[in-house]
Amino acid sequence: MPSPRILLLEPDVQRAAALARTFENLRMPVVVAATIAELAEAARGSESHVVAVSGLGGGGAARVQAVREDVRTAALAVVAVVPPGPAAGAALKAGADDVLSWPAPEALVRARFRTLLAAARSRDESRKTATAFAGILGAVEAREPHRIEHSARVGRLGADLARGAGLSDAEIERIRIGGILHDFGTVAIPDGILFKREPLTESEFAVMKSHPVIGFTLLREVPALEPYLPFVLRHHERIDGSGYPDGLRGAELTLPVQLVSIADAFDAMTSSRPYRSVRDDLSAIQVLEEETTRGRWDPALLSLLVAATTDRDGPGSPD
Repeated sequence: MPSPRILLLEPDVQRAAALARTFENLRMPVVVAATIAELAEAARGSESHVVAVSGLGGGGAARVQAVREDVRTAALAVVAVVPPGPAAGAALKAGADDVLSWPAPEALVRARFRTLLAAARSRDESRKTATAFAGILGAVEAREPHRIEHSARVGRLGADLARGAGLSDAEIERIRIGGILHDFGTVAIPDGILFKREPLTESEFAVMKSHPVIGFTLLREVPALEPYLPFVLRHHERIDGSGYPDGLRGAELTLPVQLVSIADAFDAMTSSRPYRSVRDDLSAIQVLEEETTRGRWDPALLSLLVAATTDRDGPGSPD
């Protein structure tokens, strides 16, 4: 994996050279990019880099927005280097994680970038660790045709719902990964229960209901996975207190967890199971509507789900 670097986005050659010299004098490795395409190429293979978007000649906010809107660079940490004045506020509004009013004291520049690089490295390591654990869960699901890619679909749908709710790119990505990992505890459920082709008995269902706590217990010792633990532990909780393992209610459940929960419930109904036929999208929505009237789901979540699934291709479609 490439070492963490500062990726400087500045189309003007002279300004780019001057800024690059400043960073390099502070022993900060820097790569200059004049366009988003060059920036994306320099960032390929790692999210540990920090993008320094120069607005010293104007246009800083527009460049920040372009970085945020490009799928190849959207997840990178961004600091806007701007002249004193209103440009800082505009850059933050456009999506910058931080701003540097230029010129800035060397000590401030060094401290700011070191902090951002460390945070970017930590986020990248967290993502890679989550991907590895998701691979383990995917391998378990692949052993049963009726469960293949369930978690991946929940992650995608949860991210779609988060996008519809207007959450930040970082939170959308956390929800996507949390959705993928939500069922991790099932890796410890006996095959005779997990892959049973008939409805579970009461005692078997009690064992199955232990998977959120099992998953939480297995993953909580991995610091990089801490952001995703709420999804693992709470995805079967319901706002009316009818869920498990702790019967939480209302505001005790965060919006991101609720988004993954309803995505999980929807996918479970629209995916085939050996002991029942698959429901189409409309039938699944009707079930969730009935549950919403009984207080199990937030009506706003149901509206997001309806909007996100309107254009699906058909029953059980993952996209």
